[in-house]
Amino acid sequence: MTPSAHDAEDRRRETALRIVRHARELAHQHGADGFTMDQLADRVGVSRRTLYDAIIGDDLSIDPGVLATFRAGGPTGELIEDMLVVADSLFAQAALTVADARQMRSLLEACPPLVSHVLTRLEEVITCLVEDIVAREGSPPDARTARGLLATFAVLGQLSVHE
Repeated sequence: MTPSAHDAEDRRRETALRIVRHARELAHQHGADGFTMDQLADRVGVSRRTLYDAIIGDDLSIDPGVLATFRAGGPTGELIEDMLVVADSLFAQAALTVADARQMRSLLEACPPLVSHVLTRLEEVITCLVEDIVAREGSPPDARTARGLLATFAVLGQLSVHE
């Protein structure tokens, strides 16, 4: 990637993070249905078009280099340790702080309909991660093992946020 492409990607990521933070704040203050996209765009200081382009983007992503290393059996060679590295990457990309996690938890408790949306999105990410585990380990896990891996990843995510 060229330096200008890196700069553009950094700006895109920073804008997306600002949108997410302001959306959380507005939802916390007014409820999930208590503000409009126009209000969010105004608060962030972006156009509606920029707002929608950022929303359509992949807000939960893992560095491709981290995934390639993971699929190849690294970085440590221990599955659980390496899953923690992947979890760290996921939360680093989202720039999720402990305060953000607490705010999100409070928002989810106050607005139960959001729980379904968040769980659906997390399920999509975790399904992709199970595919990466299968690619790394060479065979698909049985249903019980897959559920265990998903639960483990959720706990690793919590550890990433709290450390």
